[in-house]
Amino acid sequence: MNTLSYITVDVFTSTRFEGNPLAVISDARGLSDAAMQKIATEFNYSEVTFVLPPEDPQNSAHVRIFTPTMEIPFAGHPNVGTAYVLGQQAKIFGKAVGDTLRFEEKAGIVEVSLKRSGGKVVATAIRAPQLLTIGDTIAAETIARCVSTRSQCHRQHHPCPGLCVRRVELRRLRAERARSTGRCPSGPCRFPGGGWPPGDERPRFLALSLCQNIR
Repeated sequence: MNTLSYITVDVFTSTRFEGNPLAVISDARGLSDAAMQKIATEFNYSEVTFVLPPEDPQNSAHVRIFTPTMEIPFAGHPNVGTAYVLGQQAKIFGKAVGDTLRFEEKAGIVEVSLKRSGGKVVATAIRAPQLLTIGDTIAAETIARCVSTRSQCHRQHHPCPGLCVRRVELRRLRAERARSTGRCPSGPCRFPGGGWPPGDERPRFLALSLCQNIR
């Protein structure tokens, strides 16, 4: 039976079992695309990273990021967590680990700074691979189907720092509170499962990061 080493970390927290969980496969050599996807699906974390030798020796590693359903070009907490894991090592694929890492990803080069205390990595900071741009507008009716709401009840925001995220602002929460799940034409969407307290009319935003193909 083949074995594969991995490390799980909790990102954006100093408390175990809080924050954003991440699984890091620190040496993914020999894994096929299909195997990576199956492993990510098995973990069922929001993301799993697979670390490979860099194509350019000037860089630290080639990092691939998978959700349970697909590969994505870039995301924040997978880079923070992967850098934290690799930064604890003396070497990455034979190359000494310094205070800065460079990850090759589908969205471009991600630079990561490591902060150490007592010889251990205690924090990391990333630079997005692309400047922030605004994505194309999606038909309101398509967004409405994706989040099971009415098209007149939201505004759209499309920030793209390497991974485009569709943010939907719900403007009439009372009418939409009962609607708690939806599906994109291309797959599942995330939606708050329990609704909100009665009388709470504050604006809410849904980040549709899994809706990559909802045009």
